[in-house]
Order: sequence, then structure tokens, then C-alpha cells
Amino acid sequence: MSGDHSIKEWDDAEGWQREDTIKMVKSVLDGNYSPRGEHDRWQTGKLAKGYCCGPVKNDDKAAGPLTNPNIGDYDKLPVFQRMKDSILICVTVGMAAHYDLSVQKVPELTFA
Repeated sequence: MSGDHSIKEWDDAEGWQREDTIKMVKSVLDGNYSPRGEHDRWQTGKLAKGYCCGPVKNDDKAAGPLTNPNIGDYDKLPVFQRMKDSILICVTVGMAAHYDLSVQKVPELTFA
């Protein structure tokens, strides 16, 4: 979706990628429907693991500092990155509803 080819299919994903996805789904199912809130939750986790903002994504400590260009102010992210958070929330809520899981409410979408 964003040209980030480091995101792998579930069966091939690293443990930390699976954990991050599970945390996002649980956050949404708990009612966090804010794209900004999702970004903040994700960013807090990355910062706690030692990441900093950098021009390219690096998830390999052996290759240098852990970096991600999406660490920073939500409002300064490219529009496709902000929309990605909205889409992830919508897909999670839609899948939960499809499988009769508890959904707090239908999210109100904003792309501003």
C-alpha cells in the first residue's frame, strides 16, 4: 500500500511484526478509532524499542540505528501514511463485525 516492501505476509513475518499487528487490532477492538491515536500508539512502541526518525526504515540493529521515517508529528506524515491508519482501522472493524466480534461503534472517518 505504501511501497514498504519490508512488511511480510503473516506466515513469513517476524515475531515483532506479528506482535505489532496484534496490538493494533486489540487497540481498535478496544475502541481506538482515531488514526492519530493509532499512529501515537505505534510510535510510542517504536520509541520504547529504541527507534528514532530516519530517512529510511531500518529494523535491523546489526545494520545500524533502528530508524523509521514515519516517527514524528502525525500532521506532517504524507497523506498516504495518514490514510493507511484509517484503512487499517476500517478493515479491522469490518472484519470484527463480519466475524460477530464485539465492535464498540462504527468509526467516523476523517482524512484531514
